[in-house]
Amino acid sequence: MENDLAHINSLTCEGCKACVFACPHDAITMEAMQSGWLRDGSAIGIPFADGELFPGEETSGKLVTEVRKLADGKALKEAAASVLVDGAPGIGCSAIASITGARALIIVTEPSKSGWHDLERMMETAKHFNVHYSVIINKYDISEAYTQFVKENLKRRNADIIGLIPFDERVVEATRKGVPVVQIGGAASEAITRIWDTTIRPLLLE
Repeated sequence: MENDLAHINSLTCEGCKACVFACPHDAITMEAMQSGWLRDGSAIGIPFADGELFPGEETSGKLVTEVRKLADGKALKEAAASVLVDGAPGIGCSAIASITGARALIIVTEPSKSGWHDLERMMETAKHFNVHYSVIINKYDISEAYTQFVKENLKRRNADIIGLIPFDERVVEATRKGVPVVQIGGAASEAITRIWDTTIRPLLLE
């Protein structure tokens, strides 16, 4: 309160509408505002949909949901058999929005303590939503001892490891050039191509 007038701190407001529901006098209303953008198109003949939040916006889960709606509509128009979602990293609401209603989930992890912690939480999330999951271990050779730890724990959970991707400096080169690493070549590219051919492509065609 300032001079007996209520005001909103825009830096801390997340748009949850709790104040709207709590106000006994219906004195608070919400106004729509743009927090990002959506687009669809095609690249190398493959239709896609994506989006981006403006800096500082907190509605990442909603953005993912809207991108998925756009992708579903495009898939229906194109008579596509499946939609492949490049899920948001981490374990927050955007990641949850990425897997809700999915037929299958592929979790990419790294052989580290924090990587295992996030992997455990994502596996529990997948279990909660009843989504079948499998795992890829990225940069597995930076700590083969921890990779073995991850393998043993996944085996106890009856979780499948569908691929191991080695550390490869050409990934950095590809990122710098703004192209997929499979266009650059190298060990990581070969591993990714193998995973695509043996697991992901057949899954999309089911």
